[in-house]
Amino acid sequence: MSEAAFATAAPGAGLAALRGAPRSSPGPDRIRMQGAYLHTPVLEAFDGMLHVPQSTVFGGLASLSY
Repeated sequence: MSEAAFATAAPGAGLAALRGAPRSSPGPDRIRMQGAYLHTPVLEAFDGMLHVPQSTVFGGLASLSY
């Protein structure tokens, strides 16, 4: 499973089920979140992956108080 698998998919969001992925060989060891990678045993940590081709930041985020 890699980003290349999503590259050939239809436009829009995509979902990959990981529960049934073969465990005979080492799986992915990181997941990309925005511009950074989180190192984790992906097949053990997640049941699935959701791919969104584009994301943006809410324009009024700076005006929100915490």
